Amino acid sequence: MSTPGCSPLVIRFDAFEVDLRAGELYKAGRKIKLQVLPFQALALLLERPGEVITREEFERRPDRDALVDELIQRTLGQVYAKMSRDLSASRLVVDETQRRASAAGIGFSIHTTHTTPEGATTVAGTHVFPFGEPYAITLMVVERVAGATSTEVETRRRLLDSLRVNAP
Repeated sequence: MSTPGCSPLVIRFDAFEVDLRAGELYKAGRKIKLQVLPFQALALLLERPGEVITREEFERRPDRDALVDELIQRTLGQVYAKMSRDLSASRLVVDETQRRASAAGIGFSIHTTHTTPEGATTVAGTHVFPFGEPYAITLMVVERVAGATSTEVETRRRLLDSLRVNAP
């Protein structure tokens, strides 16, 4: 697969060139944007041309947890960014992010503040991704700050605090 005389860190096939050191993919000399996780999966396949890579082998990689975390965080980031757009927010601030991993799965707790025409809106969510399962469990709470009584604010604060992922 490598071109003779070429560094083993650069692999060429068809119209493609992969620079493993730089983490870059080119097609016919033009750089193709590829995020870290898909590039690492491509690199794994290129390291063993013609062989089948099983899911279990991919899951045994030493960097698996980092890859899974990155994928989950990117996905959750997209969810919160879409929510911010749906709220017509002019600004999104991630106030707090917590992560907890166990033998059962990975959990994330995220608190965000969205600046909307009606005032500040807080969105808090807890997201649990059980290992080996094709689903995630998500609970999200949206709190519009403007117009709430002190009792409502205190009740919401307690509910939002209960969504935090606590260390064991």
